[in-house]
Amino acid sequence: MERKKRRFTAEQKVGYVRRHLVEKVVLSDLCDEAGIQPSQYYRWQKALFENGEAALADKRGQKARDRQIAELEAKLATKNEVMSELLEAHVALKKSLRGELNGCWVEPDIRDSVVDFVAFWSDKSEIDTSRIINWIGVQRGKFYSWRKRYGMVNDHNGRIPRDFWLDDWEREAIVAFFHEHPSEGYRRLTNMMLDAGVVAVSPSSSAACAQNCRA
Repeated sequence: MERKKRRFTAEQKVGYVRRHLVEKVVLSDLCDEAGIQPSQYYRWQKALFENGEAALADKRGQKARDRQIAELEAKLATKNEVMSELLEAHVALKKSLRGELNGCWVEPDIRDSVVDFVAFWSDKSEIDTSRIINWIGVQRGKFYSWRKRYGMVNDHNGRIPRDFWLDDWEREAIVAFFHEHPSEGYRRLTNMMLDAGVVAVSPSSSAACAQNCRA
């Protein structure tokens, strides 16, 4: 009668190898107990070491990959939070600007607030400055001009606003400018004329001329 070949589980194979290597059981006794040839035992031992090396190497690699994935996920979560804050801040900024930034005079305080906004969020979000400038909707050249003039009041070639006299041409220029910008207040109108190099007068002079024009 042919002897039926015994099958061993992976756990049993590891157990026999461990008993020989760790517990120092004589190999011949171990083979007799298991009913195997020494050659079969050595195949188990070889497979164990080969697979064990691969398992250990993969475990180290897996830990590194897990750590990298965790770092990327944390960075992505932070990035998402920053982007959410940036979008909210962008909406708030657009509301506070109250209109167009290009092709018109912009108050120094607004210019500085735009420069502050771009600098802060470009640093925090690691988004390129030019991209945030585009989002805001201001021309790049105008923005860099604002940044160069950051914190400065309007400088107009040394002409100082005055109240005590106005030439006829100045009155005419103020009236013409008032007609071009009828919705602007006197102080803003004065700053706009200073910025455009039209005349250098005080808000009270602008108001007087504009009121005479309305009369």
